[in-house]
Amino acid sequence: MKTEKFTLWDNIPGTYDSVPEIVAYIPENKKTDSAVIIFPGGGYSNVSPREGEPIAMQFLSKGFQAFVVKYTICPKNYTQPLRDATRAICMVRDNCEKWRVDPNQIAVIGFSAGGHLTANLAVEYAAVSGYLGREIDAKPTAVGLGYPVITNKTSYG
Repeated sequence: MKTEKFTLWDNIPGTYDSVPEIVAYIPENKKTDSAVIIFPGGGYSNVSPREGEPIAMQFLSKGFQAFVVKYTICPKNYTQPLRDATRAICMVRDNCEKWRVDPNQIAVIGFSAGGHLTANLAVEYAAVSGYLGREIDAKPTAVGLGYPVITNKTSYG
């Protein structure tokens, strides 16, 4: 298996306490298949390691290509993590051939705060597509929510 880490943005406006990135877990010599993008929890103050790589390994064992997103934490603007999520889907779709991912089979799953982020992405995918300055398809094929924070008063947009 090959693991690659990529920064989601070359330059994001404002000062944040973290650098958003995506980690790709790609088995060697695997055929094109479905992918899952994982958004760990952490209350938007950290990104839980136990909800990242261990979850990716489980999906890999079931035949998925897996990606873990370390989104912006301690955001001064709560739209930034949603922009990170949008950028992550765009990055996976832009690299489908390289990472052997079917662009029509990209699921997202999130836990706790990552579940909040995933749920917002699932219902706001059309609105957030403009965040990247170009038309993109940010609509996930499937959505999984693991104990999401759904009562948070924080709203995007």
